[in-house]
Amino acid sequence: MFGAEGRRSIETGPTIHACSAVRPENERVAFAGCVHPKTGGSLGASDEELEHERQTAVNQALRRDVNERRLERSDEDEIEFVCECTDPACAAVVSLTVDECEFIRSVPTRLVVTLGHANHATERVLMEEPGRFQVVEKFGPSGDVIAHLDPRGLNRRGSIR
Repeated sequence: MFGAEGRRSIETGPTIHACSAVRPENERVAFAGCVHPKTGGSLGASDEELEHERQTAVNQALRRDVNERRLERSDEDEIEFVCECTDPACAAVVSLTVDECEFIRSVPTRLVVTLGHANHATERVLMEEPGRFQVVEKFGPSGDVIAHLDPRGLNRRGSIR
């Protein structure tokens, strides 16, 4: 019970760390960035997985930029957007009104995807417009990337209309 130099030490058993969550589908998911208390190693995703997640988010941010340029150049009430999903080969088109665009873009981590294109590992579906599109919110490292690359963020372009 007493350690070196007469100081009291406490022997501890296994420590439980909050590095996972349960999704509504009862699937356990490890949070990226959790560190094992003794080894210092990751308890979550590997470095390669994290890099892939970040790169996918960069690709989504590029699609969002393309869509923002379409919005800037359009005089129409309805604009055709490229799906902002995680699939780099996706060529789906989503038709949105200017008001819908402004609502979605009011939060930097929100993207618009075609129905069923949400990636539940890195996105939450916030709303669905039946038969048209879903609004997703990125979270985790990919959410950080999307927020950082927001074209409407500080020191960047302002609101479109």
